[in-house]
Amino acid sequence: MDRNNLTGNSTGVMNAMTAYGGGRDPIPAIESPTAIFVINRLWDQDPDITKVYGYTKGHWRIGEHARDKAVYALGVAHGVVLGAYRIDRWFESPNPHEERRWGFEGTHTPELDRVLHKSVERLKRPQGAANPVWHFPDEVPSEHGTDK
Repeated sequence: MDRNNLTGNSTGVMNAMTAYGGGRDPIPAIESPTAIFVINRLWDQDPDITKVYGYTKGHWRIGEHARDKAVYALGVAHGVVLGAYRIDRWFESPNPHEERRWGFEGTHTPELDRVLHKSVERLKRPQGAANPVWHFPDEVPSEHGTDK
C-alpha cells in the first residue's frame, strides 16, 4: 500500500463528484475503542500524510468519557479513511475561543493500515447530523455486526 497516496487512486486526489465513501470496500471491524474525526472541511485534497495527521489531531469537542476510552483515531474525508493513529495523549486546545476543545498526540499505527482507503459509508450518521466526531466506545463493528 502506498501510504503517500492517501486517496488510494492514481491521481493522488479524490474526485469531488465521487459518492460518499468513493465506492470503496467497507471499513473492517476495529476491536478497540475508536474515535473518527470527519475532516471534510479541513482537508484540501492534499495527500500529504503530515497534513492529514494535523487535521485529524484536533481540536475537537469530545467528552471526557470518549477521550478516556479511545485507543485509536481515524481521519476521514468524504467517507474514506485517510489516516489511522494510536492516541498517545490528549491535550486541551491552547487556542483562544476553543474552550472545551481537545486535541491528541498520536502515532501512525501499522496495525490499522488495513482500514486506510476504506469506506465508512456503513457507519455514516443520518443526513443532517453535524457532529464531526464519531465515538465507538467499544469497537467499530464489522460490516455484518457479528464477525470480525
